[in-house]
Amino acid sequence: MPTIVPFDTLTDLYVNLSKKYAGQNKSVFHHKLDASIGFEPVYWDQVTEDVQALAGYLASKGIQNGDPVGILSENRYEWAVVDLAIQLLGGINVSLYTTLPPNQCEYILQDSQAKIFFVSTGIQLKKAVEVFENCPELEEVVAFEMPKNKKLMEHDFVRLFDHAMREGKKLYKEHEDTIQGCAKKVKPDDVSLFTPQGLQEIQKALCLPTIIFVVMLKRQPIIFTGMTRIPVCLFYLYATPSSEQPATMPLSLVVLKSITRKVWIRCPKIYRR
Repeated sequence: MPTIVPFDTLTDLYVNLSKKYAGQNKSVFHHKLDASIGFEPVYWDQVTEDVQALAGYLASKGIQNGDPVGILSENRYEWAVVDLAIQLLGGINVSLYTTLPPNQCEYILQDSQAKIFFVSTGIQLKKAVEVFENCPELEEVVAFEMPKNKKLMEHDFVRLFDHAMREGKKLYKEHEDTIQGCAKKVKPDDVSLFTPQGLQEIQKALCLPTIIFVVMLKRQPIIFTGMTRIPVCLFYLYATPSSEQPATMPLSLVVLKSITRKVWIRCPKIYRR
């Protein structure tokens, strides 16, 4: 069964899909900007612009092929943007569970030698601030949203995601050749994801190469009964049983669950009918 676009790596898949759907007003994600309103679509052009902006920011910080970048966040659009920007640069996504206490976050950051750490809420930012000094390779913490405790933002190493995006948008052209060069260097056997579940799991942490995801994508177009089929890139959208409202979940975590917990998953709709 032919795929919608040819790809050998996750980077290829994202780049080729973004080119294919450019200017077509085609949605790829849905998210809630406010609790009082429904889910709003995010279109391919917006995703491409956001990913390029963040890739520009990461490139300006020296992130390139093989460099680890940490993410401590719940399921949200910013997670997707960070993950895709990391893939575009050939970096390694170091995903931490949001339930981990500070000491375990510290251990994983030290072990992976992550240079930049993205966090979601004030709760997660507080953990990052607490462990920052004990992680010698860590250079910066980027918070997705302004915390209620404004003192957390007083540290020189803390930035807001919006600031990173604005700066990255300005810097993209300057680093465009570097970003494209990094994308072209990505090979199927490059590590794409490092995801330990905590100290007790650190010896069993999976360093998953890109080829694992590519094989899963190309060979397992499995669809769960009752789940909404929506074309997406490296993520799948599903409807919750209670509300039937769409949400996103990183494909890397979906595939990981299918490998480690034998949970059947459905891959993105990347096949032509």
